[in-house]
Amino acid sequence: MTAKKRTLLLAGTLALALGLSAAAHADPTAPEPAPQTGLTAQQREDLMSRLENLGATTPAGEQETATAQATAANGWRTHDFKETASLETDNGLGALAELDGDKLLINQYGTLTRLDGEQNVVWRRTASTLWPEWKLTYLRPWSRGIPAFQVKVGTYATSSVGDWTDRGYAVGDLTGDGVDDVAFISYVGDTPSSPVVLPESKSGAAGIVDVLDGATGTTLWSKRYMNARMVLIQDGTLVVADMPIGNRLSEPTSLAKAYAYTFTRSGDTLTETPKWTVDTGSHTAYWNVLEPAGDGKVALGWSENPSKRLGGHLMALDTASGVKAWDVATPNLVRTLGLDGRRGVLVGTEQDTYGSDSVGYKLVTYTLAGGARTELSTRVNALPMAMDIADVTGGRGPEYLVTEGLPDPIGYIAASQVRATDGGAQLWTYTVKRSPDWGKDGPLMFGLTTSGGDVIVNWMDDTRIEQVGTRTREQAAGMAVLRGRDGEPRWEHRGGPHASPLYALPGDGRVATVSYDQTYREYGLRDGDEDVKTPLFGDFSQLATYDVNGDGVKDLIVGGEAHGVLAFDGTRLGAQARPLWRATAPGAIHRLALANVSGSSRPELVVAATGAVMVIDPRDGDVDEEFGGGHGDVWTFAVGELSGDAKHAEIVVPTDGVRAYDGDGDRLWTYGEDETLAWSSVAIADRQVYAMYTTRADAQGATPQRGSVAVTARGRTAWKAPASIVDREAIGLWNGVYADPAIPFADGHAVAFAIGSDSVDTAYEVRDGRTGELVTAVGPTSGAAMHRQFLVTPAGLTQVRQIMFATVGPDKVPHGGFLIPNPFGAALATGPDGEPLIVSGNEGYLATWDTSVLTADKSYVTAKGDSTGGLENWTVIVDDLDGDGTQEIIGLDLDAVMYDRIQDRTGGGYWSVSPARTGVGIFTIVKL
Repeated sequence: MTAKKRTLLLAGTLALALGLSAAAHADPTAPEPAPQTGLTAQQREDLMSRLENLGATTPAGEQETATAQATAANGWRTHDFKETASLETDNGLGALAELDGDKLLINQYGTLTRLDGEQNVVWRRTASTLWPEWKLTYLRPWSRGIPAFQVKVGTYATSSVGDWTDRGYAVGDLTGDGVDDVAFISYVGDTPSSPVVLPESKSGAAGIVDVLDGATGTTLWSKRYMNARMVLIQDGTLVVADMPIGNRLSEPTSLAKAYAYTFTRSGDTLTETPKWTVDTGSHTAYWNVLEPAGDGKVALGWSENPSKRLGGHLMALDTASGVKAWDVATPNLVRTLGLDGRRGVLVGTEQDTYGSDSVGYKLVTYTLAGGARTELSTRVNALPMAMDIADVTGGRGPEYLVTEGLPDPIGYIAASQVRATDGGAQLWTYTVKRSPDWGKDGPLMFGLTTSGGDVIVNWMDDTRIEQVGTRTREQAAGMAVLRGRDGEPRWEHRGGPHASPLYALPGDGRVATVSYDQTYREYGLRDGDEDVKTPLFGDFSQLATYDVNGDGVKDLIVGGEAHGVLAFDGTRLGAQARPLWRATAPGAIHRLALANVSGSSRPELVVAATGAVMVIDPRDGDVDEEFGGGHGDVWTFAVGELSGDAKHAEIVVPTDGVRAYDGDGDRLWTYGEDETLAWSSVAIADRQVYAMYTTRADAQGATPQRGSVAVTARGRTAWKAPASIVDREAIGLWNGVYADPAIPFADGHAVAFAIGSDSVDTAYEVRDGRTGELVTAVGPTSGAAMHRQFLVTPAGLTQVRQIMFATVGPDKVPHGGFLIPNPFGAALATGPDGEPLIVSGNEGYLATWDTSVLTADKSYVTAKGDSTGGLENWTVIVDDLDGDGTQEIIGLDLDAVMYDRIQDRTGGGYWSVSPARTGVGIFTIVKL
């Protein structure tokens, strides 16, 4: 069991580019003593390997998927998943930009959204709309679907030790019509790997630049490059910097060049006019900076691969003509650059490169007139991460602000700080130190901007890195607003998904940011109060279907990582999905269920958010009740009839105990409250509540407890039973208890309990819910065969395990064989010929199985079909959405953060890496 999914694992990647100096650290706040020697040859080799892989990951299960697809090409498939609709979600870090009074959100894995002042979607572009426009075909003949690709924002585009900067998008008017356009870079064919056919190249991967109409989101222009790295819109001109060395599939003859274009528009098409080109003459050159240089000029900086050669180049060109105003060699590569128009200079940080045997940089200026270079200060054992130029003290000229990473003696960032100077003297510093429990890269300050006299800094926080719930850098962010005159913090948020670790957009006395869980937030600049919180398109793992608008078609009510619930018109999905309502919640969404808990003539939507249970009117999204918080994470519940009043159901919530509530949120009773215990999900049947409990793995010194329990409608013990098998192991908390009158035992009163569900063994037992008597026990199975779900199937009671369907029928004979996929859920469905099928949601795709797999006792039976090449779907729901009698198969994401947290309670954990295309997929099963 390893770390998190869909992210760029950065721990260690920033660990230093360059060898360490014997000089003192850059600031006395650095917590480590200065190193006395440089890095060893092995440390340098390790360092280079990390840097070359910055921002690159391989999707979990990619090899498995490729194998399955190759097999599919040989003809074993009998079924296919036909996608009829989808709802693509945002994945990865999101950058915010101003767009004609609205906000543009650019996400790391292929989505762009224009949001109005209320965070409603004006337009939205996703992979399913961009990919067909590119008219690309796969190099692998068995590949299908729409692949994931990366938009160059986030950690994929930002590094203080690699050789790229975060200019993967630009906003500006390219046609003179007064409406801003949007230019952005997508990297296709690699990271994740899905090579494409490029007629103009043998590469298999490309950096594509698209220009969108800012008003409508329509694509106006698109062009492929070997590896477009940076874009800038300046005075109606688009500048694109192409860097082949960043494409590992690039041809050796390709050269690093920068191109400039102007455009004329006809309808929805832009026609380019090439204006000028800058040719470095090198395949291995890196573009370092692309910035406005004032007075109609643009500045370009490049260097050779820093592991090979010192120094760089900086030039200023007329934006319209490309005529060079000046071109100077720099002793070091220019890492950051900005314009100080008041003093008539460009301000830059020049970073020492690999061959210099030091970690440091110089703060320098270049005159606008001729590029004359002046060194302002030298920093030793510090890396420049971001820079801004602004008047934050109310003085006679702007101040220069640099965020720095301060290394320890072995090449990891021990602290980061903001340093303010007046161009000479240091004015103040603001430092964030590494957590004492963490020995690798600490806080990484990539986000820096200003507003009036305030300085806003964002960083990748290490407060809870690699701990449960925050396994990777992007999840836990730090954000602070500092007084520009002295660097004192007005406020600071650390250690959680409170903000983006990179991006902040100030305006109107507030600062906007989108956290990794796709929740939009605005904080007061002066007080840090969360004035606005809006759930966006986070990875949807929960779904309920309900005809919200009364048109006869079920609509989708969804929730997931973002802090809220959203309803979408079932007839208007896709990139331009039509929202019907949105409700903000006190945390991520872990369960949705429709149930009548009020006694009215219609159901309510019951929601488990991390901080509370919510009861929502599904017709309009109004929150009727919110309760149940303060006892730990609210991650699940059960609804059922306990009171004897068949007109309404009660709600039972397991946290640090088991609590029952009525539909108004009034607590009826509490059972088993004990902070040393972990409780499973619960089930309600026969006016009783069934649950399991175990001593938490982190409960030091507590007396071990573990068993099953039935609780009466009044909150008293009906019976208790210790687990019958695998006593040394944990219980299965996740979907761990299941009651259904169709379970073929105990005259319809049977209850199933998952036990032994950890990384060693998996088993389950069935008890008579009336008495607690053990009816049968199935297992254990050795190996990492974790319990996922129970399901009544034609063969009996089936336990969905990590690599198995384990089934027991009325004869109590257990059956099961190993599977190739790793299922996380399953549902029954009807095939195109009316045959019964099982549909499983696996690690990233759906699969269909003949029900004979349940009793065949054969391992590695072939699935009948799968949805590989589509959206990343881990779980599955079957429903008839439009009432035509044909079932739809709905694929959803995994509630990965909460799954990890639940496994942690018994000493386990789960995370996987997959930068895939995510969302809700709606399919029909068709016959091949």
